Amino acid sequence: MLAGLIRHNKASVLVLDMHNEYGSTASIRIPANRFRTEEQVRRERPRGGTGARRNRARPSPTSTWRSRSDISTADIELLTRELNLKETTPTTLDALWDSFRDNWFGQFKAMTQDVVTTDDGKKVPASDSVALGLAHGVNVMAAEGLHSKLRRLFSKPYIVSRPAADA
Repeated sequence: MLAGLIRHNKASVLVLDMHNEYGSTASIRIPANRFRTEEQVRRERPRGGTGARRNRARPSPTSTWRSRSDISTADIELLTRELNLKETTPTTLDALWDSFRDNWFGQFKAMTQDVVTTDDGKKVPASDSVALGLAHGVNVMAAEGLHSKLRRLFSKPYIVSRPAADA
């Protein structure tokens, strides 16, 4: 139905697909005048070798970039089921917000779970670790668990420190 609305230039459509059921791993916007029906694609398919295929015009996809500072703790709570987050997550997110405010996502991403060995052979958390980076009273295991779960988001190429345009 959405494809038909776009094809006939009857509406602009914005789809927020939180479960990624309808798209690929990247957000892609195709201008309405570049949308093609299955029949058009079949007719445009070149016959013969790969040389004809190389010359076919393709729409150039554009990605939607999101600033790390735009991601709120509430956004993460909405992903509880998808990321399999625990019941301790809201408390940990509150601690992150209290510690870093708007830059909580970027600061949390920069943290590690590394351990260093001291001169006397003791293993202690690294200076940039999750264990030392959060306020006292936060369960370290819960914070490290959340950090591990959020790695799926940390690695997304469309979440950047400063996007080229305001999303």
